[in-house]
Amino acid sequence: MHNLLPGSYRSSVRNPLFRLAFLVAIFSLIYLRPASSQDVPTYHNDQARTGLNPNETILTPNNVKVGYFGRLFTIPVDGKVDAQPLYASAVAIPGGGVHNILIVVTEHDSAYAFDADTGSVIWQTSVVK
Repeated sequence: MHNLLPGSYRSSVRNPLFRLAFLVAIFSLIYLRPASSQDVPTYHNDQARTGLNPNETILTPNNVKVGYFGRLFTIPVDGKVDAQPLYASAVAIPGGGVHNILIVVTEHDSAYAFDADTGSVIWQTSVVK
């Protein structure tokens, strides 16, 4: 059996604190908010990992073109991001309102929640002490 993960990623994944931060991020995506058809709760959007969203209503051939679609901002993080960032809509942040969020986990054992519309940091946690 071949291990296809890069060495530095394998070592981060084995770190129990990294796993804890990742599980907290996933828990917040799944259990602390209502589901939406536009959310991306797992790699490539679905359990089969096809990337298909059969309920897509926002992206169309008319708006996915130059002038209507593209990079909104670049978000700095403390290390390499090997996993797909996860998106959740309408997440209630205690004391912070409701946001569309982007969960990003880095190889430096940090987990971030960003406002997906503005790129601002909602929370960040590091499990390295």
